[in-house]
Amino acid sequence: MKKLVLLIVVSLFYVSNLTAQENNPYDYVGKEHNKILDFTYKKLTKEKKYQNFKNKANINFLKNCVIEYYKLNKKEKSSQISDIRGYLDKYPFPISSTGPYYPKSMKKKYRLSNKFDEMLSRIFNSVDTANTKSLIQLVETIKKDKQLNVTEKKFLYATISIGYNSLNYWKKNVVKWKNIGKGGGNNKFSLPSWAKSDIRGAVIGGLGTGTLAGAIVVGAIWSLTD
Repeated sequence: MKKLVLLIVVSLFYVSNLTAQENNPYDYVGKEHNKILDFTYKKLTKEKKYQNFKNKANINFLKNCVIEYYKLNKKEKSSQISDIRGYLDKYPFPISSTGPYYPKSMKKKYRLSNKFDEMLSRIFNSVDTANTKSLIQLVETIKKDKQLNVTEKKFLYATISIGYNSLNYWKKNVVKWKNIGKGGGNNKFSLPSWAKSDIRGAVIGGLGTGTLAGAIVVGAIWSLTD
């Protein structure tokens, strides 16, 4: 009887947690981010393009990997893929951020509010403490917030999704990536710092291209070159 009760409690917790994740209308963004990392890992190991992810030739290889992923999976229109590629070629990696989370020019371009910055700060703090439960709760907070506009909410949802999925990804895949050079191949590893690189790239890529695809692509590349 006790085992049955325990099973029911665990099942209810799982369903509740799953439902909370699905309440994020852009949860697929983080899942695509993880798929790109897996796709890139396979390409890197097959072509033996690793050990120095900050090498210019290898960065170009990473860019080609993510673009190839999108073309193979037909995730975006070819014109949008071309725009994202143009953005990737325009800026060096990692891109210098003059603001706390993104270049100041983007704040004016999208008329981003101080509330947006406040929510970004809360997302980064949640990732910094590897608090996935807090990230899930932030989805509901953002939904109810009337000060945030539609565009701001979209990018915040996407950032939460990448943060949540990134934390789970690196927890499971850190060893194999360290073995091919991520993090300099040393023994130092900080789950929050790797996940924060992902969401920092996602914010800049998403706002820089004005697309969620940009958030996914730049988040993945930043993840490996930061």
